[in-house]
Amino acid sequence: MFCSHCGAQNSDNAKFCTSCGASLDLTKIQSDASTSQPGSAYQGNPVMQNAAPSATQQEKTSANQMFDAAEKSVHQVTENFAKKRYRMFQELKTKKNICVLVGTIACILGCLTPFVSVSAFSLFHNTVLIQSTNGAILVLNAVAALIAYNKRTDQYAAIFSGITAVWGLANIWDINLTINDPKIGMFFSHGIGYYFLVVGVGAFAAATYLLYKDWKKYGNTIPN
Repeated sequence: MFCSHCGAQNSDNAKFCTSCGASLDLTKIQSDASTSQPGSAYQGNPVMQNAAPSATQQEKTSANQMFDAAEKSVHQVTENFAKKRYRMFQELKTKKNICVLVGTIACILGCLTPFVSVSAFSLFHNTVLIQSTNGAILVLNAVAALIAYNKRTDQYAAIFSGITAVWGLANIWDINLTINDPKIGMFFSHGIGYYFLVVGVGAFAAATYLLYKDWKKYGNTIPN
């Protein structure tokens, strides 16, 4: 018989624990109850039987569940790509598909590559649009347009495409005002990201028109 207070082993007839002196009457009752339950991993040891799972075990279980969910999501996306379930694979050569894909890729490249170069007093610096809030908003809207397009919700795809085109055009207009300024314009020049963004804005402007036209024609039911 094990002591419920300190876990020490005692003889079955003992009334008090030989290690800590605690009464063994309650321990005996608990021990009898535990041995009556078959399959228990800790039969005959109330201290181990009543032990709760540790915090480390709970954290490990939670982490495993999160990992399994993430692995399942990645597997689903990979399977969708492999079986060409996405609309951009099913309608590869359509005008809408080309405009949305080109617009998304060009806008992302426009935000990740040097947008404007600044040179003054033997100093040269490239500015990347993604480092600003404007670049982040542009990329988010471009990706949202692509997702909405693949989900065949042309109404929302047209909205996000239009926002991306207008937002990109605003950035192009702003940098052109700076470059054309007679006082400071001589220090600024267009980077490759500027030209990527021009292509992306044009593609999304065309996509907006095509998506809106089909949405008005078919409504919420877009033909597969």
